[in-house]
Amino acid sequence: MVRTDNGEQLELSGIAARIFEELIRAYPNFLSYTELQDRVWGEREVDMNTLRTHVYSLRKLLQDTFQYPMIKTMHGRGYRLLTPHQDS
Repeated sequence: MVRTDNGEQLELSGIAARIFEELIRAYPNFLSYTELQDRVWGEREVDMNTLRTHVYSLRKLLQDTFQYPMIKTMHGRGYRLLTPHQDS
């Protein structure tokens, strides 16, 4: 369950929940594509587009619910979480 200080909430499950959890654990640092892929899928081979698709869907869901971008793509590096007061 993701909750904000102003009472908004969103229930995540499956891969989206795992990705979000790993980004929270890494905050305020970023996770590389490879680190995130390993932490979510383990040893299983996963296409990079699969990771990007899951992150895109999670990003959109969070944006639509909380009205600010919570996941920043660090081009060529990975992803990190943003707080409402950080610049994207």
